Amino acid sequence: MNGVYWGLTAMDLMGALGEMCRDEVISFVSQCQHESGGFRASIGHDPSLLCTLSAIQVHQFLWRLLTCRLCSVVYQWRQN
Repeated sequence: MNGVYWGLTAMDLMGALGEMCRDEVISFVSQCQHESGGFRASIGHDPSLLCTLSAIQVHQFLWRLLTCRLCSVVYQWRQN
């Protein structure tokens, strides 16, 4: 997930963010969401706060709402 974030950051710095396939990136990020609401580094990994932050940052780069439960993420982490 961190690699996705930094890859999008690099593309943005080069002025080439529009060349990224948003739907594919969003599909990957969505598949990395754990049932707890957090996000994983990749499919099948354990969720972490850093990966969840990166997923939210990816969302901001793509200017589009992820089909994820961001409220659930915040709620779950505030409970711990």
